[in-house]
Amino acid sequence: MTTNKLFDLGEVFDFSQPKAFYYLVLFFYVAIPGFGPPIFQRIAMAKDVFQVRRSFVIAAITCTFITVSICWISILIYVKQPNLASNDIVKYLVFNNAYPELKILILVSVMAMVMSTADSYINSTSVLVVHDILGPLNVKILGNKLIESRLFSALIGIFSIVLAFREGSLMQMLIGTSSFYMPVVTVPFIMALLGFRSTGKSVLLGMFAGFLTVVL
Repeated sequence: MTTNKLFDLGEVFDFSQPKAFYYLVLFFYVAIPGFGPPIFQRIAMAKDVFQVRRSFVIAAITCTFITVSICWISILIYVKQPNLASNDIVKYLVFNNAYPELKILILVSVMAMVMSTADSYINSTSVLVVHDILGPLNVKILGNKLIESRLFSALIGIFSIVLAFREGSLMQMLIGTSSFYMPVVTVPFIMALLGFRSTGKSVLLGMFAGFLTVVL
């Protein structure tokens, strides 16, 4: 690790290298809170601000521990198998370094985690579409909001599966999908939290400008 360029801080802050700018921009992207629908949904469900604060503190401590553990496991795997392809890391971790009971536990845990996260996003997004987009526009597709939410949940799920089969890494997919959410939703939301109140038209114009910028 002391001789590898991947762990050299001088390489990270060497701005003569194009990769340094890439990671600098990536750092700013990760540092900005996304305020995704599931997070906002949980904030709205809380009984008061203190409960929200306590939940976020507990989540922050837990996520920090999990992230540090993942980083440490990644370093150990890299030291042991430096030429391992990125697509084979999880496969190597599960099938080459675990006894049968642990393999089952890992696979079940991963599936539970994926299903829980996907379910949260699909549920919150379908409710947003039916209640906050179609509702104000007085658009009624089936006349029943519950059935409409289920319909959009199915459509969003199918679209997500199609998107998951696209070529590219997980990071590229994550940034690509977030590029349409963060400029359109996160930026106006953070501005409102910081006290920059504005009219509905100016917010919509800002959201449209953000969306157009991403598309271009």
